[in-house]
Amino acid sequence: MGKVKDVIGLTRVLIPICCLSLVSRFVSITLAYLAYSDESKLDLYFTIIRFLCTGAAITEPLLMLTRQPLLQKRLRRLLGLQSVDAWKPENRASPSVTATYFDALKRDLNKKK
Repeated sequence: MGKVKDVIGLTRVLIPICCLSLVSRFVSITLAYLAYSDESKLDLYFTIIRFLCTGAAITEPLLMLTRQPLLQKRLRRLLGLQSVDAWKPENRASPSVTATYFDALKRDLNKKK
């Protein structure tokens, strides 16, 4: 069951990254098509295309490194940062609280009506 959970987690990470990649490439292809139809703005279109491709090349790996838990841990270890442990709930079941609660419950149940 653990492997299925890992695959689902990885899929949740990869889908937005793939969508970003597809959108940026579709816009780049559209701009390249428009650049050859209007050669007066060729430099502008290719500057925008270069910016989109560079932005995608930077953001896609960063999204992967920051959204996937195993890669986050490895990146933190590589950079020498403290690892962030998973949140753990407080242990509220101390004997005094539990004993007080059950004593009050017993008193209420044992009351004569």
